[in-house]
Amino acid sequence: MATEPDYDRLRSDEVVTVWGGPSGGATGITELATPEAAELAVGSPSLMLNWSPSISWNDTDFGIQESETLNDPSFADAATFTEFGAKNYGGTFSFYKPNKRGDNSNNHSLVYDQTKTPRTRMDIAWRLDGDTKTTEPAADGDFVSTFRAQTDSDANVWGQPDAHRRTVGFLARGAAEFWTIVGDHVITVTPPASFAAGDVGRLQAVVQDRDYSSALLFTTSNPAVVQVGRGGHYKVIGTGTATITITDEAARTSTTVPVTVA
Repeated sequence: MATEPDYDRLRSDEVVTVWGGPSGGATGITELATPEAAELAVGSPSLMLNWSPSISWNDTDFGIQESETLNDPSFADAATFTEFGAKNYGGTFSFYKPNKRGDNSNNHSLVYDQTKTPRTRMDIAWRLDGDTKTTEPAADGDFVSTFRAQTDSDANVWGQPDAHRRTVGFLARGAAEFWTIVGDHVITVTPPASFAAGDVGRLQAVVQDRDYSSALLFTTSNPAVVQVGRGGHYKVIGTGTATITITDEAARTSTTVPVTVA
């Protein structure tokens, strides 16, 4: 007797959505850290298109790679000092070729026109956020990764007649935001009713009704009163007053939580 698998198969038209368009001026994404739903809307002045129907799973490998590391100690360092280098991303998209070019009613043709010229700056947005169909437009609160890239190589891929594709390489152009949120980045925090010496807890920071704590910077004005670390985890050390500041460095927004320990 056959049994049902204990997992759901992913559908090709769900989970991953990709938008792309020319970067700069009135087009593309103005601030990669705070993309607007209107900027990702097809037909908007940003000239972004939904690339998803024109992308083949075969030969597509655009994505995020591990950042390079730099060994850069100062004269005063006793040992080596390693830090992360620039954000590392790029790769290729395999696009279906249109049967007829210059057809504004055909998504394959529109994407071809956008990406046919090498060394064209492009803004790209990936949405990988739940069971969201590729036909659903971007909305405030969506998790997306945004990239500024440049078209490079363009190679034809010949297969069966219905799999006529071209593979376009994209080079990183130094600007990307991983797992940011569409819309405004107002930070909301609900602190505990009171703080007492010895308390250990976590301040949950919310942006657009999404838990965004892991992406934010938490600092304390008085570590002798309260210490706070990555993700909003805090420990009350002693009595007095302090201010915990929560900052979205990329979006340049912040909020504060006052701490008073009797």
